[in-house]
Amino acid sequence: MEMEHEDDVLRVGRKIMEYLQSHPSAADSLQGVVRWWLAGEEACSRDSVQRALEGLVRQGVIGRRILSDGGVIYYSLEKS
Repeated sequence: MEMEHEDDVLRVGRKIMEYLQSHPSAADSLQGVVRWWLAGEEACSRDSVQRALEGLVRQGVIGRRILSDGGVIYYSLEKS
């Protein structure tokens, strides 16, 4: 089961990167990523999306900004 979850995280990470290649100036919250960046994707858990985003942040591919209200925004670090 853990391996399936890791596969989901990797799949979601690839989909996020595909979205950001087409929309390099995109920036959104976890909820926005699920709703807009992954729209039309098979159902994926918020946990898988969160883990994929955090993995991409650790790899230095995307950035994470914490807003004054405590919200978190994710964005591409790649320049188009």
